[in-house]
Amino acid sequence: MLNISKLPKRQKIFVGLSTVIGLLLYLCIHYTLVKQETINTLIFIYSIGIPIVMLYSNLIIDLNSSNVFSIWLVLAITIYVISLLTYNTDIFLIQRKSTFNKHSLLNSWLSNYSTSALRSLFLFLLVYWLVNMLFNKRGLYVINTFNQYNWYHDTANRNIKVFDIIVNAILFLVIVASGLFGK
Repeated sequence: MLNISKLPKRQKIFVGLSTVIGLLLYLCIHYTLVKQETINTLIFIYSIGIPIVMLYSNLIIDLNSSNVFSIWLVLAITIYVISLLTYNTDIFLIQRKSTFNKHSLLNSWLSNYSTSALRSLFLFLLVYWLVNMLFNKRGLYVINTFNQYNWYHDTANRNIKVFDIIVNAILFLVIVASGLFGK
């Protein structure tokens, strides 16, 4: 059962902040408070911002708790469903102003709708869960390596290994790729 009261304080703040920002985005879209081009940019920043903040901070360590992970998974599935429901909606069509070849292979992979980036959190959590299952078999869990100034992680009370860095790089690439690519 989901229990928000048992979340660490930093998780409560970030879940609340993510929810409030999502609702503000909805209000901006519903009442046309901001230009559509700006909305598309804000949706993209929101979509990749949540998992990047989790990856760059100690929020990722809390995901090892099934309660914390479950709450984020519910939020991620909700955001992903919104992504699916709003896909192919013309107001979320990205108007590219660049002059690069519109028929290039890279451009054919880029998403045409800003809301397709909303799947970033879900895909991040999915890859995190798979990798963390492998870590847990070794008695470890995924930690952040980005804001570390030495090879010891104070919160996790363990040394940072090359495998930790590789996992963080993979998770970062999943976030970026799921935000930019896909149809």
